[in-house]
Amino acid sequence: MIDPPFGTGHRLGPLGRKTTESAVSEFSFVCPQCKGPLTELNKAYCCAQCDRTYPVVLGIPDFRIFPDPYISIEDDRHKAKELAKYYGELSFPEVVSRYWEMTPGVPEGLVREFTNAVVNKKERAAQNPRRVDGFGGLLEVGCGAGGFLAAAAPSCDRAVGVDIAFRWLLVAKKNLEESRIKNATLVCACGEFLPFPDGIFDEVAAEDVLDHARDQAGLLRESRRVLKQQTGTLYLSTPNRYSLGPDPHVWVWGAVFLPPGLRDPYIRFRKGVPYGPIHPVSYAKLRRLLKSAGFEECNVELPGLQGLEHRGLSPWHRFQARMYERLRGIPMLRYALRLVGPSFQVVCHKPKGVNQCQLPKP
Repeated sequence: MIDPPFGTGHRLGPLGRKTTESAVSEFSFVCPQCKGPLTELNKAYCCAQCDRTYPVVLGIPDFRIFPDPYISIEDDRHKAKELAKYYGELSFPEVVSRYWEMTPGVPEGLVREFTNAVVNKKERAAQNPRRVDGFGGLLEVGCGAGGFLAAAAPSCDRAVGVDIAFRWLLVAKKNLEESRIKNATLVCACGEFLPFPDGIFDEVAAEDVLDHARDQAGLLRESRRVLKQQTGTLYLSTPNRYSLGPDPHVWVWGAVFLPPGLRDPYIRFRKGVPYGPIHPVSYAKLRRLLKSAGFEECNVELPGLQGLEHRGLSPWHRFQARMYERLRGIPMLRYALRLVGPSFQVVCHKPKGVNQCQLPKP
């Protein structure tokens, strides 16, 4: 059995220092479905109104309403427990590698490739973490292996990472421990049903998670709900449905242009793995989703591809990246690039106020 990830209890700690506005005191989780109060009982949270029980497994509370589309809830927990057997003996990269080795359907040749992708993502986050100016609370929806969380947490009063994949939260726990992060909490939950009260976070980050959501509009609505009034900021990044570059999930050209019935067989033929329930959005659909979720002030930008993003690319891909950077610098071409560029970076605000979380420009 692994100790709880941070501290001995599961109640979240303070999310903000005293400021001229207000102090954010300790709060308890709420029921992710009805948003009502929960009772802690026998290593679980119970909602009397919904008659639901949410267990705490391996020190991580599990508030999921529905399972990860790739695996059932019970199998997900079982896989995490199997991974936990090696937890104390392995480093973070070794835990990631062990995870992929345990995953059915992943060819041996792809284990190293997938492991490097996760480890490199951690390095990229450490190179360019977003600034939160030492203020307030950060929620990352879809935290995965915890790369961004580990990089951003030192700049926050409190950081919380949420993911629907319980097994990945165990990997994230190892990452945070090796990074010596003490002010973060890991929670298993659906992005569409967050177990937090209204208006408590200064920033919600959702990197490369919208295309994996079962209900994309629901995920955005929940993100807006838990943001603070007047000062809350949503940071979102997501692949472009109509990108002319390779699909970022499997690094295969043209996959998203195929009909759904042909996409998965084509990816299996090219890479030996299924494509999965992934739904990238176009620029127009992203704008519609943000508006329907109630975000009125949104800035959609094109990401840069400098630095670490170029590592491991072929000469042809590096040439394309350089051309993209040049075109991105031409104001008249930016709108056209939004239609076919690789991805989107979005910053959305609730009504502007003071002490606002700050994000660097793309």
